[in-house]
Amino acid sequence: MSYLMKTAMQGQRVDNASFDLIQNRIESLSGKMDTLINLQEKVLSRLDAEPVGTAKEENPKVSKEEILVPQGEVRQEVKEIYQKMSTIMSAVNQRSEMQALKLEGMEKLVLSMQQVISFIGETVKSSRVMELIFNGRATRKGNKGKQVLKMKSSDTKKTEKLKDHKGKDGEEKPCLIPKGLKGQMKMKPPDTSEEEEVQKIEAEEESTTEDASEGSELPDNQKEQTNASGDCDVASPSSEDDVDQIVELSIAEELVVVEETPKPDDEEDDNKEAKEEDEQEESEDWAVFQADGVEFQFDLKERLEREKETRGENEGQKEKEHVQQYHIDTAPPPAAPFSHRIVSAKPNQISNFYTINWQEVLGGGRFGQVHKCVENSSGLTLAAKVIKARAQKEKEVVKNEIQVMNNLDHANLIQLYAAYESRNDIILVLEYVGGGELFNRIIDENYTLMELDAVVFIRQICEGLQHMHKMYILHLDLKPENILCVSRVTNKIKIIDFGLARIYKPREKLRVNFGTPEFLAPEVINYDFVSFNTDMWSLGVITYMLLSGLCPFLGDDDNETLNNILACQWNLEEQEFVDTSEEAKDFISRLLVVNKSWRMGASEALRHPWLSDPVLHHKLNTKKTMCRSRRSSCVPPTDS
Repeated sequence: MSYLMKTAMQGQRVDNASFDLIQNRIESLSGKMDTLINLQEKVLSRLDAEPVGTAKEENPKVSKEEILVPQGEVRQEVKEIYQKMSTIMSAVNQRSEMQALKLEGMEKLVLSMQQVISFIGETVKSSRVMELIFNGRATRKGNKGKQVLKMKSSDTKKTEKLKDHKGKDGEEKPCLIPKGLKGQMKMKPPDTSEEEEVQKIEAEEESTTEDASEGSELPDNQKEQTNASGDCDVASPSSEDDVDQIVELSIAEELVVVEETPKPDDEEDDNKEAKEEDEQEESEDWAVFQADGVEFQFDLKERLEREKETRGENEGQKEKEHVQQYHIDTAPPPAAPFSHRIVSAKPNQISNFYTINWQEVLGGGRFGQVHKCVENSSGLTLAAKVIKARAQKEKEVVKNEIQVMNNLDHANLIQLYAAYESRNDIILVLEYVGGGELFNRIIDENYTLMELDAVVFIRQICEGLQHMHKMYILHLDLKPENILCVSRVTNKIKIIDFGLARIYKPREKLRVNFGTPEFLAPEVINYDFVSFNTDMWSLGVITYMLLSGLCPFLGDDDNETLNNILACQWNLEEQEFVDTSEEAKDFISRLLVVNKSWRMGASEALRHPWLSDPVLHHKLNTKKTMCRSRRSSCVPPTDS
């Protein structure tokens, strides 16, 4: 770290020296430019003082010698200074890149160290060793059969494993079992494979067995400890201070003495072989990690079993969730059979390019009618929207609709193909959609609209609105009549009729006084400022209608309808909402809010559980399947 900082400081000094040199060069150049200006002033003063004839003879020599020559020298110096500046700047850039690489390496190193420290901290934090650190000493635990053992020895031998279960008198001694650190460390030896670990453990067991058989050669205090310890792992530090340090630094092992009832000699002889085999198997299930001469043991078998159980539970939970989930079809509807176009009204007769079927009316309204048509050159089936526009103001309204549609390119929004202007009307040639209005699905007695169908419809409307609002466009006339189904056998839709749409400019407050009464937002009725959430109110009304077939604010006349909207008088207590999910009711309640600032936006609506929760969709799909099995009327009618 200090080396890198020192290098960075040296590089900074070099950069400072380079900039000082550049500054000196610039100051020198400035001085020479001042000299040149003074020289030019002298020449001009002489020209003013001398007669005209004399000036003609002598002044050219003066200007050549005193003006042209210094200018050439200055240019040469400027060129040299520029070259030196370029060289210095390139060197500075290279050094900056080197410093950035060094800093990036330091950052990666620090992050790696933080990860290692975090792992060690979490491991130690969850272990019982923390108790030893805070208590300061090993405490006694349990009753007669349990006590904590601290080994004190001046012998410099490493950790020994004594396998002899019996003392000199033939009686079996208590067994010391490691308890504190068992299974808590999750690391493996850094540079040792599993096979090498097993071989190492077997070699240590053989050496410790030989040491146990030569117990008479050990010191007296160690013999006593060996006879009292049985087959336990006994650490023999070099001094008593080392032992205390090991305990306080979380490296000691807590050894619990478990007393066993003495058995007869014949039973001991019969079970001796079985015990040795069990000990051998247990030793193979343990991994050993040495750090600073101290051994850590990890029960690999127990850890693997625990991981298998956890993995099995997770897989079972995922499988269970997968069974209970249902993913609705979120694929967009078929795109228009032509790419997005930028259209302007052409002063031509549409009959020169298209054949319009005036007898087949696809739809109509206050603007005029929509007829099916075919492009003569390509045979492409399209729709011709004939809008009556005689006055210039009426034509400007239609051209605003064309401008809005030029900005909208989305699968859930109908696309504009061409436009033609005549004296009495403007005809828009649009993408053909033949599935009928969504309103017809709502009022069709032969079609039972299930809640999952409403989810699919509303989600697509939200996606279309989301794109419009991202393009800063308000629809302002959203209703079931302005939503077309792509076909009669699918739930794919497209939003149409942008005749009342407006480009929204936040700084220019927008007010409107038009729309369909049942779907107007309170701010439109009050002639207040409108925004994106004005469309979301209309979406709430459409959702209410799809789920119940009822209009939430419809009165006996338009005035009563508008008063109901201003009073926000609506409820979900109707019989039609008995089987409606709570998520759907919550969705409506977050849209039909008088204050537009508190309504959900299109993006938030797409994240609402009613539109995004696959578990809920599974329940709705199950309900729809049961209805379909009971009544054939739940199935949408097929095309004839």
